[in-house]
Amino acid sequence: MKVQNELDDIEKIKLGLYTDLKKNAISQDEYVSLKVGYSEKARQLTESIKALKTERESLENEETLQNEWVDKFRKYRNIDSLNREIVTSLIEQIHIYEERKVEIFFKIKQHFTAVFVKRNITKFV
Repeated sequence: MKVQNELDDIEKIKLGLYTDLKKNAISQDEYVSLKVGYSEKARQLTESIKALKTERESLENEETLQNEWVDKFRKYRNIDSLNREIVTSLIEQIHIYEERKVEIFFKIKQHFTAVFVKRNITKFV
């Protein structure tokens, strides 16, 4: 992970600062200033790593939910008629209007929409 490598590099630099101070390569003021700056950068990188891990976990959980839903949807892909199990498994609401217009609200619309977008299906409400 690039951010982790950068954090490791910062920590090595921070350790080297003390050596530089002892060898009189840098002054006490430079040491303090550099250490504060590198410590702040290390703190920011640590926060970034935590945020990235949280985001990754969230995406993994979302992908798992989406895969479960797609598997459920695939289970019913070759049906000839609806039954109670299919309807209760996939559909939240069905609205029937005049002129034979039917509107179906799926339980997990965002996953259904994502599947249609991936397959470039444009006629979907």
